[in-house]
This record gives sequence, C-alpha cells and structure tokens, in this order.
Amino acid sequence: VFYAVTFVFGGAALGLYYFSEDTIDMVGGIFYIKNYPVKILFFSSILAIILFRSLWNIIRNRQIRTKLLYKLVIEFDSKSVIVSALLDTGNALCDPISHAPVIVVEYQQIKSVLPLEIKTIFASQQENNLELVSRIVSNSSWIGRFRMIPYSSLGKPNGMLIGFKPDRVLISMDESWRVINNTIVGIYNQRLSKDEQYQALIHPEIIA
Repeated sequence: VFYAVTFVFGGAALGLYYFSEDTIDMVGGIFYIKNYPVKILFFSSILAIILFRSLWNIIRNRQIRTKLLYKLVIEFDSKSVIVSALLDTGNALCDPISHAPVIVVEYQQIKSVLPLEIKTIFASQQENNLELVSRIVSNSSWIGRFRMIPYSSLGKPNGMLIGFKPDRVLISMDESWRVINNTIVGIYNQRLSKDEQYQALIHPEIIA
C-alpha cells in the first residue's frame, strides 16, 4: 500500500507539474524541480486520492468476485458440462413445485445436454412463449424432469425460465467435489457476465 500510494502520488504530482508552464531540469537521469508550487501539490494530492480509491475498489471487487466463483459439473441423461458459477447472494429463486433452489445457467453452456425439442425452443428464441413451451414440454418424454420457473428482476417483473432436474450437480469446494442432488437448473438464453468470467449463478442454499 505504501509503494502504491507513493507511485500514484508521485505520478500525479509530476504529471500536473509537467503540464504547467514551468520547466523541469534533468541531470544524469534525475529530475530537478525548484520551488514546487503549493497549489499543484494540493491538486495532485486530491488526484492521487481519487486514483488510488478507484484502483483499490477495482482490485477489491475482483478479489471478492474470485472468492465467490465455483466450478460446477451438471449431469443429465448420461451427459455432462462444466461451467464457472458465481455465488449470487441475492438469488432467492426456487422451483415452485419442489421448492428446490435454482441454479441459473446460460443456454449456450448447457445446450449440449438438452433434448432436441428443448433446444428447438431456445434456438428460435421462443422460451417466453408459454403456450408453445407448454405444448412442446407436455409432448416430450422428459416432461417429468422439466419445470416452468417464474422469476422477477429489474425491467422484467413477470419472467419465466425453463428449468430441468439434473441427474446430479457437482460443485468444487475446498479442493474436493460435493454432490448436490436437490436442485433445479434454470436455462437463461443470454449472457450472465459481460466479461465471460462465469456462466452460471448459484443459489446460496446450495453451499450452505
């Protein structure tokens, strides 16, 4: 922290002074500044504080997010996928039938294990067409495994996710794999992370 503050403050002070009309002497690779203005020193201090707080928040947020990331293995119909998942502490999404906690996963990550009729719904972006979804799911041999999960979020107070009960879910915790049996996987047809750092959201009950 000491070195970071020193470098940020020194850089801000030198940068502000450099853009002023005063000259900087350089002898033997060393900068010499005579009569450094108190006004520039004051503004450079403020700039250094702003820069340091911004950088510190970015670093801290990245560290917190890294600690909340887990590896998941989702198994369904003798197939499996591995995804990176973020623990979403604000996630209270549960299956209305079994009340099992829901793991939300991007469609592009989970589609390889889905039945063809379900993939058809998402490929045509008709997952919000409840009449079509109900008709297709009711005619599927996997009708007992699929769910319609209501949810609400900012900008979408009455959303609906297609979900399914996997054979099992494995989560990497403390350098070992923990088996999660009572959970539902909700399929989301968009990206969950802009930087693609994770592809799923974990319900907090799952790691409790």
